[in-house]
Amino acid sequence: MTLGGAAPRLQAPFRRRASRLSTSRWRFFLPRICSRRARHDGDTTVSLTAFRMKLKPGAVEEYRRRHDAIWPELVSVLREAGIYDYSIFLDAESLNLFAVLKLAPDHRRDSLPAHPVMQRWWTYMADLMVTSDEGQDSDEGDAGDGSDGGQKLSARPKEWPLELMFHMD
Repeated sequence: MTLGGAAPRLQAPFRRRASRLSTSRWRFFLPRICSRRARHDGDTTVSLTAFRMKLKPGAVEEYRRRHDAIWPELVSVLREAGIYDYSIFLDAESLNLFAVLKLAPDHRRDSLPAHPVMQRWWTYMADLMVTSDEGQDSDEGDAGDGSDGGQKLSARPKEWPLELMFHMD
């Protein structure tokens, strides 16, 4: 769809109606749609969280394959814990993964380590990632966030929190 020019090409019954929407009308409707989303996402009660994880050498394709086939029950557990809009990015050169997620105001993310589905997923992914109990490289440092809650969670991926430096709505 081109927003600055003509209306999008639609099938016959809708073409006539769409052609009546001039460029100025598209410009009128689009900001209203986007601003609703921005108001929802810009809500101050929503928490934005980001952290870094690390893949082991040679694990990129398998990591992608496993996430492409993510377990529906894991998705349900994450949503029930108040996690949404969750993305993980890869820096292929360093094998660092950067996770960004939004948390609902009443989130229960802290309860996830004890959930059996989460523990199974971490065990399933442990051969691909640096985990909490593995030795640290000199550039890795310690997460320092107490993320293991005092428990030994050997399969849990090691997480390093990231500080928000810039955000634009």
